[in-house]
Amino acid sequence: MSINSLTDHGRGVGTAPTPTPSSSSAAKKDDAAKTPAANTDTTDTVDISPQARAAAQADALLNTEAPAQDFSVGSGYSSAGKTFDQVKQDMRALFDVRSDETGLEISSKTTGKEALSFLSDITDRRALFAVYGDETGTFTKAEKATAYTIMWKQREQAQFGALGISIPGNRMAESKGLIAFIDQASPEEKATFGWVEDRAGAQFLYESARRAKNLPPDPSDPYGRVETGNEKVDSLIEQLLSEMRANYSRSFDQAVALEDSQAYAQAQKDFAELLASDDAFKSPL
Repeated sequence: MSINSLTDHGRGVGTAPTPTPSSSSAAKKDDAAKTPAANTDTTDTVDISPQARAAAQADALLNTEAPAQDFSVGSGYSSAGKTFDQVKQDMRALFDVRSDETGLEISSKTTGKEALSFLSDITDRRALFAVYGDETGTFTKAEKATAYTIMWKQREQAQFGALGISIPGNRMAESKGLIAFIDQASPEEKATFGWVEDRAGAQFLYESARRAKNLPPDPSDPYGRVETGNEKVDSLIEQLLSEMRANYSRSFDQAVALEDSQAYAQAQKDFAELLASDDAFKSPL
């Protein structure tokens, strides 16, 4: 309820009887008419117009210090509404705060159990990628490996379920889960060649699962095609897929590791050119 509405609802519900006019009241009325009017100067009246109220609220917000972000163990974190640089700064602060809090400094000697306990409450994949994908030296190799450990655990759960174990005969469902997980990556993660390669690999797993069941291609199958929303990226993924399919048909002694293939080198080159030329792709929201 607004302040203005309080004045309306504050009036009494009952109405007092109207007094009967009398000669004395008439006389008083006549005297009041002869009395000089009270000062009606309103120069000191407070302006409570909507515009003035909004301006006052905005000024109060500007002069109010925002509460400090809680980076302690168990506090969680959300990157929503923040720039990628802000997320990196927050994660750097989070590592520092938790190191002081727990007495544990993430290093090459940190065990997997310790790493998980350090970041187990951080489920925001964009925040984890801000650490793992950093190339500015903001995070150490050990800290990046810790973030990657959490990301890989998320990936396993998306692909294999809560137990993180592959079940024979369930490869098609597993590959679908992996594709969905990869497609849900942040714009920043998608703007890396590693994501392109990963997406191609997941698609190949799905196609292989269909082949194992002797299922023909299905045009209506949403998992049967790659649609990232960027045709140039789709083309790069198809380049890698074509090499994977060709390698699948080769004999063991003729097989070529994807990273050693000409198609892989060309895709890397094409991706670098895309990243340099496509501003919308290079600078995700």
